[in-house]
Amino acid sequence: MARKPTQKRAKVTVDAIVEAGFIAVAQSGIHGATTRQIADISGVGVGSLYEYFENKEAIYVAMNQRFVDDILEMLKEFRPKLVRVSLEDLVTQLLYLFRDLLQLHNGVYLKYFRYSRYSPQIESALMELAMHYVMYNPQYLRVQNMLTISYICINGGIYSVTRHLSSPNPNMTFDELVEGLARMTTSYANAELALASKGFE
Repeated sequence: MARKPTQKRAKVTVDAIVEAGFIAVAQSGIHGATTRQIADISGVGVGSLYEYFENKEAIYVAMNQRFVDDILEMLKEFRPKLVRVSLEDLVTQLLYLFRDLLQLHNGVYLKYFRYSRYSPQIESALMELAMHYVMYNPQYLRVQNMLTISYICINGGIYSVTRHLSSPNPNMTFDELVEGLARMTTSYANAELALASKGFE
């Protein structure tokens, strides 16, 4: 049975294995990567690897949690900055943050993204971010389907960003993509806001 790391040295070893897992998946895909490949990349013996992970799938679970944790930490750090920005700036900054995260460490997160298990934690954190913005911009409280707008724009935006970054020959620049997504979101929300405002007249 695999043991949990308690000492600093053991935690360093586990971190090295998890990081090597991302590199192995980037090189060989989720099905092509092997525990020996991960061990070789991490500089850890296969026997030592099995002290902490029962199998390759257990490494993938740890990788996914690392990926989720990094996204959640990014959103947590971003949250205080969104209070006084426009909706268009909010979307723009958020999409650039996701781009920067996905491109870390030579883009291993981007290559891993297609295999990642979508986490309710990420969706919940993004929706909380959207609602936090609405609370500081109460005019949007009048929009009854603001949750729907947030869900569509957040998930559609992230998908578009990852697809664009993964394309060898995208049809537009990343800046053009972000500008379009930010304007689309703003136009959608403001159109719904105008409709809601008419209802209050």
